[in-house]
Amino acid sequence: MSPTSVPPAGEAATRQPTIVGPVPHAPGAISRSRASRLLDARAEMLARQGRAMAGPAVERRRYLVCAAGPDLYGIPVEAAASVMQARSIMVPPGRSGAMLGLFGRGGDLFSVVDLATLLGRSAPAAGDPGHFVVLRRAVPRVALRVDRVLDIAPLIPLTDGADRAAGDEPVTGFARRTGSDETSIALIDLDQLITRLSSTAAISGA
Repeated sequence: MSPTSVPPAGEAATRQPTIVGPVPHAPGAISRSRASRLLDARAEMLARQGRAMAGPAVERRRYLVCAAGPDLYGIPVEAAASVMQARSIMVPPGRSGAMLGLFGRGGDLFSVVDLATLLGRSAPAAGDPGHFVVLRRAVPRVALRVDRVLDIAPLIPLTDGADRAAGDEPVTGFARRTGSDETSIALIDLDQLITRLSSTAAISGA
């Protein structure tokens, strides 16, 4: 192509700009090295703006999302050994409160505890066996009875102070699923939960 020729239609639109040295006598011309530094500075500025808009990294820990009474609860997935359909249990004499009974599995005896009742919510509906969430701990051996285990999902903690419970409570905060689902899910601190359970009922292995 000669210096005076016009590029074919479409060629000018697809051709990428090239940084060149200063054109003789062109006012405001800059050197190749200065142009490169300006582009680097511009790229860094845009990157900083992108990081600021994105905000800090959001923790997305995985939880068992369980329905218990009128609420949804999140149990850390690594704390659960298994989930099973509720099975027949032995009801010990004098049992009360959230302690429902006992069942054996693999030579071990587990205490079955109703999660909603322990947290002061509604008792399980008659005739609804629900699910057992067997906790991954040796002492005490506990299976939490919930209405349903709905799914396993990464949850985003809510940071609004008004949405957080007191530090000594089994519910330590709230979260929501990723995406557009804004349903609030209470996060369970199992150590605090077992502490409350131990103070209110006799459980196997405590």
